Amino acid sequence: MFCIALDLHKENTYGVVLDDKSGQVVWEGNFASTFRAAKETLEPYFVHGTKIAIESTSCFYPMYDGLKSIKGINISVVNTARLEKPAIKTDRRDAHRIAHLLRRNELPTAFIPNKKLRLQRELCSLRMRLVHSCTQCKNRISSILHKEGKRPLGVKDAFSDKGLAQLEKLRILRKEEMNEELDLLRILKKKLSRIEKQISEVIEQDARLRKQVGLIDSITGFAQTLAFVCATELGPIGRFNSEEAVVSYAGMHPCIDSSGGRTKHGKIMRVGRKLFRWALIEAAHVCGRTDTILGNYYRKKAKQKKSNHAAAVATANKLARLIYQILITQKDYDPGLGQ
Repeated sequence: MFCIALDLHKENTYGVVLDDKSGQVVWEGNFASTFRAAKETLEPYFVHGTKIAIESTSCFYPMYDGLKSIKGINISVVNTARLEKPAIKTDRRDAHRIAHLLRRNELPTAFIPNKKLRLQRELCSLRMRLVHSCTQCKNRISSILHKEGKRPLGVKDAFSDKGLAQLEKLRILRKEEMNEELDLLRILKKKLSRIEKQISEVIEQDARLRKQVGLIDSITGFAQTLAFVCATELGPIGRFNSEEAVVSYAGMHPCIDSSGGRTKHGKIMRVGRKLFRWALIEAAHVCGRTDTILGNYYRKKAKQKKSNHAAAVATANKLARLIYQILITQKDYDPGLGQ
């Protein structure tokens, strides 16, 4: 039985093979970062019980999927965020360190979603990018209006149908630039509408996902899209053993400096799933506009900390805990839990 560590990059991979009993290096070297090259190079060591660890990079999925299809071997992906960065870092040193940690069963590993969940997550990411592009386009239009001293009349939202109709008829010096931005905004809105339709279809086709989205949607502040983001980012809720684990996964835990009997709480750590944290913050801001227990909590925190952002972070922390509770119990949100 062997322990194999792969330091994976786009073009080349450095591999190290250890004998599981003695810990001696059996083979090490470079090969192309493809499953075919890995199989040709390492096949002599693919025996029953062999363990393989891949460093988490942006391109590890093809290698992971290929190696996972081989029977009799155990494959895992390294959670690099939990590995201390060494003073001297090279591909060879990284591979050796991973191999020895794997052999001692001390390697921090990451959760790898299946292909179905990956596609659902990519749909969330695509929607978020389109939303950001729409916002950037609107900001450029607002900048043109500000510099020209113009604005739509009789409308609260300049980008509503009525507001856009007025923008098209405005007489301004930068008319051509305005028209280009309006055309781009129309295209982005159409794409966003198609993506949201796809999200609805994906939810309807997956019974487990539909149940999760429905439970999360029962919490104040969430709608179908934000609930979908949270459900796909979390994956199977059974892999979390506590509310704190979900909070940590979202990167909502504050930094703690404790020494000499004094404990100081700082800003949130901002590690974990960025998209999950974004969805929680968005839902928290929505809560702040409601006359509910969670809305009152938001306003209380805003008054205490004199900051809406700090209030949103505190409310998002509470929302992460509520999501864990309702998904574990499989019961809709009870407002009494928000106290």
